[in-house]
Amino acid sequence: MEKKVNIISHIFQHMPGAWNFQRVISGFGTVQGTAIFRKLTEANTLAYREEGILTALNGQINKVYREYIYRYDNGQISVYFEDKRPFHTLQFTQNDFPLSASAGHLCKCDMYDGVYTFFSEKNFKLYYSVKGPKKDYTITTEFSKVSS
Repeated sequence: MEKKVNIISHIFQHMPGAWNFQRVISGFGTVQGTAIFRKLTEANTLAYREEGILTALNGQINKVYREYIYRYDNGQISVYFEDKRPFHTLQFTQNDFPLSASAGHLCKCDMYDGVYTFFSEKNFKLYYSVKGPKKDYTITTEFSKVSS
């Protein structure tokens, strides 16, 4: 257990900074952009903001953004919406790279089942399967840390 907690803490300590990301939303389009993890004054808490360009399969192009709060506490990383409502807590299954964690969120009738895979301190992937009465798609986002 101690090694697992240490690697999770290690991952969290390396999150602050800028990350490039590429996202594929099955059947809809792609997003390319930048995400910033910024330390907040509250201990072990990061603000996350991503901004990107969504290119839909129909050719439509839009600017998009999303914000979350990431918090490390008691050996776990939890994610919250920007208004501090709980989103999900990462459930880690391994003690070493590649480090994998599952995370789920029920949004009304739609289930977002996520898998985070941390390949190193500088690369991770987030995969969501989204299922619901009117939803059936996947979201795959690959993150690469920008060298400082």
